[in-house]
Amino acid sequence: KEQWINNIKNQKFGMDTIIHDDIRMDQFGNTVVLMGRSTSTLHYNDKTSHGPRRFELVFVKMNGTWKCVGHFVALVPAD
Repeated sequence: KEQWINNIKNQKFGMDTIIHDDIRMDQFGNTVVLMGRSTSTLHYNDKTSHGPRRFELVFVKMNGTWKCVGHFVALVPAD
């Protein structure tokens, strides 16, 4: 977590554009799974990445507060 925050603060990581679509949410008791597609341009360590990605986030309600407990992103292969 500390490294991730430092990368953002030191401008080693950043997003130039981001558009989410095809979003789906499923709730299972105190757990929510959010899935969708992201079209974005980001940079990390002076390298730029473009393209559609699939993402998944998992949230759990703990002590009355929703917490993100999982995050996954993968590039969508070209046709």
